[in-house]
Amino acid sequence: MKTIRQSSLNAFELCMFKGYNEYGDIGQTGKADEEELTNKYARVGIVFHEVMEYWGINKMEGKSVNLNSLHELLDTKLDNEDKSLFDDEIEIEKYRTSLHEQLDWTYEKCLCETVSPLGVEVTFALDDLLPDFLTVTGTIDRIDGNMDSKEVRLGDYKTGKVYTKKELSSNIQATLYSLAFYKMFGFLPKAFDFYFTKHKKVKTIQITPEFLKNGTERILSIWYKIKQGEFKPTCENKYFCKNFCNSYSECPKFKKIKTNSSWDKIK
Repeated sequence: MKTIRQSSLNAFELCMFKGYNEYGDIGQTGKADEEELTNKYARVGIVFHEVMEYWGINKMEGKSVNLNSLHELLDTKLDNEDKSLFDDEIEIEKYRTSLHEQLDWTYEKCLCETVSPLGVEVTFALDDLLPDFLTVTGTIDRIDGNMDSKEVRLGDYKTGKVYTKKELSSNIQATLYSLAFYKMFGFLPKAFDFYFTKHKKVKTIQITPEFLKNGTERILSIWYKIKQGEFKPTCENKYFCKNFCNSYSECPKFKKIKTNSSWDKIK
């Protein structure tokens, strides 16, 4: 079964070549899935998410987990990561310090104030979320509120950069996850909270008809381009490409060779 998710749409939107090179034929296991196991940034983020999941599961079961226990769990999980992914022990400790600081902030600002999470790490795979679209997959980090009164908000932990106001106005993840929640439970969440733990900020999107319209149009625009099968490099910032794109070394734009003539279009 072919599937699509928020991260692949973001990659294709940034650069069609990057998207194709990392995700291949949409729905197949591509380089991005394989590199998640060997990418230190991804691994550090996963460690943090696993600690949050542990807290949430215990909260749902009516168990209290103190901050010290979460710090100990974080250390254990980080110690179990492949040390060869990091430059040296100094870099590992740098990440450790940052994660502990993020945990302190999250516990104080986002965990203790939460009355009762309804779901933690809720994974979905849904058909017909959008017209002429593939099955959408994703994982909702947290669902807070009251199902009976339909006062519910979704949340996602982000260990990277803070989104701009423009990005939040049509955010792909908040759109897909809100529509997925609607399909699963029959009503829309009131809001979507992004917890930018490294920067100690919370950014909230109100889930309104206007927001969903903007987000849906953005997603379908990307999908239309993908279906055209023209996977040329589209990123104009060479500094970004060289330093932050996993596809840079193979990019035809910087190798000065022609592209896309032999690639099959996505069906």
